[in-house]
Amino acid sequence: WRCSCEASPDRTSSLCVMCGFTQEAEITRMQPGAEPLDFILGTPVQNAGATPEPRTLFCVDTSGSMSVTEECPATCPPGCAGCTACADGHRNEHVSRLDVLSQAICSRLDDLCQRNSNARVGLVTFHDSVDVYGDATHRTLTIDDDRLHLFEELLTLGESKAFLFDTPLRDSVSGLRGLCSKLGANGQTALGPALLVSLAAAGTAPGSHVLVCTDGLSNVGVGALSPDPSDFEREYCTAFYTRATAYAVSKNVCVSVISIEGEDCNLAELGRLAEATGGTVHRVRPDELNVSAAEILAHPIHATNVDVRLVPHTSLQPYYNARPDPNLHAINTQVQTLASVTSTTEATFQFGPASEERKRSLPVLPTAPHRVPIQIQVEYTTLSPPQRLLRVFTSELLVTDVLAQAQQNMDLELVIMHAARTSAQLGLEGNFAGGMALSQRYKQWIEDYRRQPAAPGRRNSATQVGCFLPPFSRGCSPTPAWCPVCRVGRARCRVCSRQG
Repeated sequence: WRCSCEASPDRTSSLCVMCGFTQEAEITRMQPGAEPLDFILGTPVQNAGATPEPRTLFCVDTSGSMSVTEECPATCPPGCAGCTACADGHRNEHVSRLDVLSQAICSRLDDLCQRNSNARVGLVTFHDSVDVYGDATHRTLTIDDDRLHLFEELLTLGESKAFLFDTPLRDSVSGLRGLCSKLGANGQTALGPALLVSLAAAGTAPGSHVLVCTDGLSNVGVGALSPDPSDFEREYCTAFYTRATAYAVSKNVCVSVISIEGEDCNLAELGRLAEATGGTVHRVRPDELNVSAAEILAHPIHATNVDVRLVPHTSLQPYYNARPDPNLHAINTQVQTLASVTSTTEATFQFGPASEERKRSLPVLPTAPHRVPIQIQVEYTTLSPPQRLLRVFTSELLVTDVLAQAQQNMDLELVIMHAARTSAQLGLEGNFAGGMALSQRYKQWIEDYRRQPAAPGRRNSATQVGCFLPPFSRGCSPTPAWCPVCRVGRARCRVCSRQG
């Protein structure tokens, strides 16, 4: 029942046109192009009524660098939260990063309360110590000294204090706004300990979202780095984020990061954490904080522990990081695992014609002329009540050996997005040379395509796609390479998600 199958005349067996498997029973027949089918893989969890409401935690940097002031622009940018200087009707005054961030959080609190007054929202801040304010209806918990260096104890502490975030937002929004307006900036940056406590508190409610707002490197407690770190420090830091990422994924917690420009920040590690958990990383100017926070929190999490499986016809061959699958005898599938998904989550796959060697190892089943069947299987867990489901999409793809015909119907934006993701993934894996080479090949191919005369009906013209392919360096790509034709909107680095 997982495949698109043709039943035998006596309907006692079915042949899968994807993999050639014959099943001796009548099974659900899925017509290409039909509506997706949903299957229940497990019964709902007992006592589902006791499932905690997913939480949104703001993990906010209040270290000394957040007191740095910048001049307010002569004209407020779109989406400005309204800092203190703007509220007084003045222009060209200076405002601190923390003031702007506090106003942005207050705006998000109001927005979240309007959308869902029953939401659970809380605040954790970090400087020399970690202050767990929760939902502002309990006594503040301060974590400092030796406890900042104990990984397991920080997790245990966060899990035990999860109740601090259980008050509905309609009853806590005024207290949270009051806390944000009184925040002060001083001391160092205990980002690692605050992250662990936030993950642990959020992890008791699957589908929760932790939004980390910071402007600098963690230099206190677990995950800390000195300004000029040794190789040992870097390895220790990487090991910390690897453990934190594994914990967040196991608890189905999404982590997003807003990093303020102007200071050094370990975006390489934070980017891997966000990528693995389904979050995003924004590197922004202070006056863009409100817009970025709104963008991140605009789409709630719909499902967790998502497996997206591509099942192409055996005449096609899956590609992994732009390379053909080396396992000729593997089942003809490709899987991506996503810790959490929203309505805007995207997943891309790449495949091409199967090699002759692969065709000899897998049966190539007959198809209609110029068409090949393909299937997407999405296995996921709902939030409330927690239940494992499977949704299956079956379709037929038109194929051609005429290049001009393929280009006329090509979705250029989709190709650019996949190219950027694939080359960035190679960079994150440490294969910088391979990522750079792949990026340049895609870039050259796209530019050659754009120089061709526009054919009637071509889906993407050069001015319709705001895009770029990332330059590669070890770590962050601080200056995304804009498409020389488009230059519209804002680009985001596919290595560290830095906005340009």
